[in-house]
This record gives sequence, structure tokens and C-alpha cells, in this order.
Amino acid sequence: FALLCLSLLSINSFAAKIGPCQEDECVRYFKEYKKYAKAGYADAMATLGELYYYGHGTEKNMKKALKQYRSAAKYGSVKGQYNAAMVYLNNDKFKDLDKGVKYLKKAARSKSLDAAFLLGVIYFKPDYYEYDLSEADKWLTKAYEGRYHKMNGFIDYMKKSDNFSQKDFPD
Repeated sequence: FALLCLSLLSINSFAAKIGPCQEDECVRYFKEYKKYAKAGYADAMATLGELYYYGHGTEKNMKKALKQYRSAAKYGSVKGQYNAAMVYLNNDKFKDLDKGVKYLKKAARSKSLDAAFLLGVIYFKPDYYEYDLSEADKWLTKAYEGRYHKMNGFIDYMKKSDNFSQKDFPD
């Protein structure tokens, strides 16, 4: 179930509809974002990361995509934080669960309901990361209070599990 949630919340669902493209307009678009990213604009860095990720206006390059996401995250871009987390959680070459969770926490603290929900799921499932119902309660509460659209379905799933009780999920 955790893997299903990760795939549902993967970078593809967060990114705009960007795909591979080598046409002149796409290359021009890439160059503009590269210029703004070099000027220090965090959201431009995050978008540049997506362009590298998808190969839009440039060759696909996951290493450069991650570098841009991390730079964007460093300067406070929630999009950069979330996308860096998704690379660390989903990409076999760069898989690092600790870093993925670290970036998810940054994004969740910056009000990303996707990140808060995913953290709750990660901590709820004993077979994915650190099983910690207190952490699961904390992040799922944030997602619930933010009226995250997938919470009702997940609450139904939790009720059917052996891990759901008032003691473990007071909030």
C-alpha cells in the first residue's frame, strides 16, 4: 500500500504536464528557466529540475534534476522539497529513504498536504521505513486538518488494519 501511495504521489502527479521535447520552443523555454535559476529564483530552479527530469528542451538528466530540486529546496521552494523527496524515495539510482523523508518533512512543514499525507503513510506502514504511530498520527492529522482529499479513503484503510486505535492515533 505504501508503494501504491508513493506512486500516486510521485513526481509525475506534482509536476505540470511536461514531457520530452526537443523543438525550438522547448529549448528556448529551457534556456529561459536556466537563466532565472542561475539568478537565484527558487521556483525557477524547481521548474528547471522538472525540465531535466522529463527531457524538455534538453536531454533527460536525473542527476541534474535532483541537483536543481535540492537547490530549490535549499531556498525554500516547497515544489523543490517535494520533488527532491520523490526522487530519493522512488528512483533506484538515487534511493535514500532518510533523505527522502527529510525533504518530505521540509515540504510538509511548509504546508504541503501531499507531503504530510505521504509521511503519515510511510510511518504507518511497518514495512517501508520507520514504524512510528506517533509520527504517523502527527502527519496524518496535518493532512486531515488541511482537508487532504485522500484522507477519508486512508482512514477507512487504517480502520481495517490492526494498527488503528484511539491510543495510537489520539489526534
